[in-house]
Amino acid sequence: MGRRIKGLFLISILVGAFVLRLRGITNPLLDNQAWRQADTASMATHMLGHLLDFPGVFIPQLNYDGVIPQKVELEFPFLPYLLAWIWTFFGWSDLWGRLLSVGLSLLTVWGVYDLGKNVFSERVGLLAAAIYALMPLSIYYGRVVMPEPMAQAWSIWALAVIWRWRVGEKEKGLWPAALLMSGAILAKLPQLMLFPVALLFGFWPLRRGQWGQVSRYSLFVLLPPMVYYLWVHFNVADSSQFVSGILTGQVANAGRIDWSVLERNIRHGYTAIVISLTGIGLLRLFLLQSPARIAFLAWAGISGLYVGVVCARIPLDYYLVPGMLLAALLSA
Repeated sequence: MGRRIKGLFLISILVGAFVLRLRGITNPLLDNQAWRQADTASMATHMLGHLLDFPGVFIPQLNYDGVIPQKVELEFPFLPYLLAWIWTFFGWSDLWGRLLSVGLSLLTVWGVYDLGKNVFSERVGLLAAAIYALMPLSIYYGRVVMPEPMAQAWSIWALAVIWRWRVGEKEKGLWPAALLMSGAILAKLPQLMLFPVALLFGFWPLRRGQWGQVSRYSLFVLLPPMVYYLWVHFNVADSSQFVSGILTGQVANAGRIDWSVLERNIRHGYTAIVISLTGIGLLRLFLLQSPARIAFLAWAGISGLYVGVVCARIPLDYYLVPGMLLAALLSA
C-alpha cells in the first residue's frame, strides 16, 4: 500500500467521522445527558470576562440551586476555558461547543490510527481508526459539550507519544508524553487508570538505568493533577465535592446493581460486532511478539475492573467512553 493510498484512506476515515458527528450538531443542549452538557457550558459562561483571572478562573462554577455561581470540585475545565475564548471572539452559540468536541474527536481518531500503526501495522491502524469512528458511543460523545472528547484526545496521544518515544521515531524527551498523560488525568480523573498502561508502553521490560526516567515521567504526570484536585477540593463546600464524592457516594455506597442496564449500554454503545472482535483481539494478544503485549493485557484487565466496579454502579453510558480506545485497537 503506497503512502498516497494510505493517506487517502485516513482522510476518508476522518471525513466520514466528521460527517457522522454532524447529526444533531445544531441541537440545543437538551439531548442525552443534557444536565452534564449544561454544566459544562455554564462553567464557560462564568469564565466570560474573567479569562485572565488566574488561577481563580480554573475553579469550576455551576448554576445550581441557591446563590449562584457555585464553586464545585470537578475536572480541570479545559473545554469550558477554550469555549469561553471562542464565545469572546465569535459570539455565543451552542454550536461552537459541539464543533470543538467534533474536532477533538477527529484528533482522537487520528491518535488511534497512529498508535495502531506503530504498535501493530498500517492496516491495523486504519481499521482501528475506522472502528473508533463508527462506534455509536464514539459518534454521539464525539459532539457533546462535555469533558469526554478532550479526555479521549489527551489519552490516546499520551499512549501514542510514549510509544513513539520508546521506539525513537520522533520525540527526543519524555516531557511531551508526560504532559499529555497529565492532561488526560486533569481532563477526566478516571483516565488515571491509563497511567500504569503508559508506564508499560514506555518502559516494559524495565532496563538497567531507567529508574530515573520512570521517576521523572511519573512526577511530571502525577504532580499537576494532585496539585489541582487538592486545590479545588479545599476551595469548595463539602456538598460540592463531586469528584471525590463519586467513589464514596456513588460507587462504595451503591445499592443493588442492575446488570441489564450495563449490558444494554455496552451493546448499544459498542455494538455486538465490536464486542466480539474485541474478544478475539484479546485472545490474539497472546500470540503478539512485542513488548506492547503486556501493556495491552494490563489495559484490558484494568478496563474490565473499571467496568465491573464503576460502570456497573453508575448507570450512565458516558462512563463507558474510556474503553472505546482499547476496543477499537483490539478489534482491529
